[in-house]
Amino acid sequence: MLVVGEIYTCRILSYCDDQLGVNVLHYKVTEATPINDYTAEHVAGILSAKIAADMKALLVARADYLGVEAAAWGPIPGAPFFSGSGANPGQAAGDAMSRQTAGILTKKTLLAGRRKRGRMYIPFPAESQNDPAGHPTVAYQTLLQNLGDNLASDLVIAGHGVATATMRLGVLSMVGLPSIELVHTMVARRKWANQRRRGDYGRPNLRP
Repeated sequence: MLVVGEIYTCRILSYCDDQLGVNVLHYKVTEATPINDYTAEHVAGILSAKIAADMKALLVARADYLGVEAAAWGPIPGAPFFSGSGANPGQAAGDAMSRQTAGILTKKTLLAGRRKRGRMYIPFPAESQNDPAGHPTVAYQTLLQNLGDNLASDLVIAGHGVATATMRLGVLSMVGLPSIELVHTMVARRKWANQRRRGDYGRPNLRP
């Protein structure tokens, strides 16, 4: 059962050649009907279906969007569940860029300070999404912002009668007592990031 105040860890998974792209996010339950039978399995399935189209638009065609794994983080940890809802190959045409190249989304809360912000690195772009100056194209930045807006909006868990729950993306801080600040907005940067562990010298990953 989803309970107000619970935090869930959600891992967005993608794959290209021998490298696994993992984006770890944290969602907080902000509203829930008192009696519901929703679990991490429902969270994984609904989040995966919600972002699948946005993720596939950002991935080169030789990469695959795999889905989402979700698990209760606290106050009581739970077993992870995986959903491949919407999983399919990427849709960006052309050759792959170096696998350590990633788009950047900045997570912003209503509070100031580095611990109240975060970043998300979207893997496996296509060369067609790189402009002549070596920056993401405007079209790629727009697709990236679409994903950011979708992630920052309410994640509504529904489908079982009248029971519903609402979850919001947050920035988890482990400094002192663990806390989570809700994300107010996400901003797509027109810059590339470098994730060295996803490059050719990174350890090969088995496809999950």
